[in-house]
Amino acid sequence: MKKILALGILGVLAGPGIAGNVQFLKDSAISKMNEEDLGLLRSSARNALDYTADGESRRWENAGTGSTGVLTPLATYDRDGSLCRKLEIYNDVRGVTGRSVFDFCRQPDGSWKVPAPGPGGAAGQK
Repeated sequence: MKKILALGILGVLAGPGIAGNVQFLKDSAISKMNEEDLGLLRSSARNALDYTADGESRRWENAGTGSTGVLTPLATYDRDGSLCRKLEIYNDVRGVTGRSVFDFCRQPDGSWKVPAPGPGGAAGQK
């Protein structure tokens, strides 16, 4: 169930390019999250990508579980005509911490997804 939840956050937020590689999730903070934590993280990530300036942080917290996180857009750029942002995600869940940096590009429907890998490397987790 926890792997499914972890994949759910990545699927909604990051798209299939990331969700296929689950090994990096094994002992991660995101694998310890419950459904409510994941919902708060997803919502906060969308808000950070939509409304938070580069270098500023947006915090999320689940008072019921004690889980917390900080999302910080690091850079905004254009990729093939799409608005893209580099987002640092830090989570602390049940004493397990994790930090990742992902590139996200806004889709025509307003959602954010990890772009497909381009020449010279994979997009997503850095």
